[in-house]
Amino acid sequence: MADQDAAGVAGTGFGGDDLPAPPRGSAALCERYAVADVDSHIIEPADLWTSRISSKWGALVPHVRFHERRQEDIWYIGDRKLYGVGAFAQAGWPEFPPSHPKRLAEAIPAALDPKERLASEGAPRLPFWDIGESVAEMKRAHEMGHKGVLFAARYDEVGLPRLVDDYWEPLLGQAQEMGLPMNFHVGFLSSPDELKGAVDQSKKIDFTKESSLTLLGNAENITEVVLSGVCQRYPDLKFVSVENGAGWLPFLGEAMDWQWLNVGAHKEFPERLLPSEYMRRQIFGMYWFERESLRAVIDLLADNLMFETDFPHATSLSPGPASESPSPREVMERSLGGLSDEIIGKVLQHTATKLYNLEAPVRN
Repeated sequence: MADQDAAGVAGTGFGGDDLPAPPRGSAALCERYAVADVDSHIIEPADLWTSRISSKWGALVPHVRFHERRQEDIWYIGDRKLYGVGAFAQAGWPEFPPSHPKRLAEAIPAALDPKERLASEGAPRLPFWDIGESVAEMKRAHEMGHKGVLFAARYDEVGLPRLVDDYWEPLLGQAQEMGLPMNFHVGFLSSPDELKGAVDQSKKIDFTKESSLTLLGNAENITEVVLSGVCQRYPDLKFVSVENGAGWLPFLGEAMDWQWLNVGAHKEFPERLLPSEYMRRQIFGMYWFERESLRAVIDLLADNLMFETDFPHATSLSPGPASESPSPREVMERSLGGLSDEIIGKVLQHTATKLYNLEAPVRN
């Protein structure tokens, strides 16, 4: 988690250039608060896997090769071509996507090196196909100082039991005991075909459509943990929707309540709370570009909302010369300006530090 105020050119495409600027002489929000950016990324170094996995696996180890025709370093697994090493390192890049750094050396240092950030924390992935190894890896990561777990809610789609099943109790029960939030990141556990349109930025209309729909993908994860009984079974376990925006969360809660009551589920499961009550208690979300849709979230889920930049991806608040994105500084002012200090403090810092058990940062 990076306490990051990414500098850049303040663009004019936020959809609200007519909004008032902060009062002259007043301190900007990013200067009043040590902002917790709850979703930013480090781009993988080229030797991430080859330096750690036995060479006996040969080309099956993820590795980088130079592609002559494209004049670009590309990730491969075996002979399967994946994507360029800098395909998701577009922070500060001077051209619109799909243009991106052809080599990691062309990306800005902060996209590659966590030491270039003010502070950072990570969330490990678990070997979900082996419950015993997953528990062991979560414990190891926790001992190393990690504050959450990257997870998914629909492992039944790959042949494993649903999360409410006793199979997952050793993992979810341990996470609850450790106070580790389970983080549902956009696209995690999606198939290559499902993500193809949202990753291929060369077809701009298709990319806009598919990436927008992908940002609603965590609705399935949240409905699963809320309605299947996971939240009831693990009342102190928190679930976080990562890099999916937040404006849709109030609608989802209201929709689930409506259907729950309309079909009589409250009669069949009288011990259960309303779905929206589980959301307020255990579901958290974050935003980076929203403004209009954010107010409903603040009205209904102010204690569950956090801020992110998605740095250094193409959709992030990391404007380069060709970007329409304002800087994080401007987004904070436009989306949170006029709200109470209590709410602003929660969104920009306090909810994240409490959720992830972090020491509260201090703005020098």
